[in-house]
Amino acid sequence: SEIRMTPYQNGLEHGRLTVRKNKQLVEERVYEQGKKHGTHKGWHANGNLRFVSTFAHGEYVGDQFTYHDNGQVFE
Repeated sequence: SEIRMTPYQNGLEHGRLTVRKNKQLVEERVYEQGKKHGTHKGWHANGNLRFVSTFAHGEYVGDQFTYHDNGQVFE
């Protein structure tokens, strides 16, 4: 089962969003007043990174990476 915890403030996503599948953390994202902000990460079922993205006020910042479940860079 999947559990998604999304904090809101004044009707907008605000704070650390987490997604867990079978109690394992599979995604973590941060929002500020409805906009993606900070480092967003996702993990494969085996615990290896699935993606890493960085945002500032809703815009991509720097490099974005996606990984295969074996840990090799996909893109």
